[in-house]
Order: sequence, then structure tokens, then C-alpha cells
Amino acid sequence: LKKYINTNKSDFQVAVLDLLVQLLLIRHFIYCIAEFLVMLLHDTLHSKQVIKAQGLIKHYDSLLASGHEPKTHALAALEPVLYDFFLVRVMRIIKIPKTFY
Repeated sequence: LKKYINTNKSDFQVAVLDLLVQLLLIRHFIYCIAEFLVMLLHDTLHSKQVIKAQGLIKHYDSLLASGHEPKTHALAALEPVLYDFFLVRVMRIIKIPKTFY
């Protein structure tokens, strides 16, 4: 992930994102990957958003439909997304200092 952040090679970054999405879809889900994907929601490359919220939600929908236990896979993966959407973004909108969240 350090190389992903420090490189400007878009083909490498695409490969890393594809790998992360595949890890979300298999049984060995890593919670930190979901947090990383949420951070990418806020990043841009050549003035384009790296990953869009709709795309991320689509992948979580696929994870939910994959037949894995929802409580341990899909819902656990959604926690950082929900935190970002409903707490961080709302706090920014109403301009509450970061120390409160």
C-alpha cells in the first residue's frame, strides 16, 4: 500500500485496487482494506475521483450476495463506509471540529 500511495503509475494503482476489491469478495476479508477504500473515496488522480462511493457500495452489494455470512463479512466491511458517510461527512457539513469524532 505504501508503493500505491507513493507511485504515479496508474496501471499499478488500478492493479492494487482490483486486488483490494477481490480481497473484499473472498472469505479472508481484512477490515483495514475497507478503511483504505474509504480513504480512497476522498482522493483524486488527475482531477478524477480514484474510487466512487457508488462503485464501492456495488462491491459491498456483491459481497452480501456472495453467500458469505453477512454479519462477519458484508456488515463488518460496511462499518468504515457508514462511519464515513453518516458521521465524518455530516460533521463536516455542520462544521463540527474533528476532535469530536
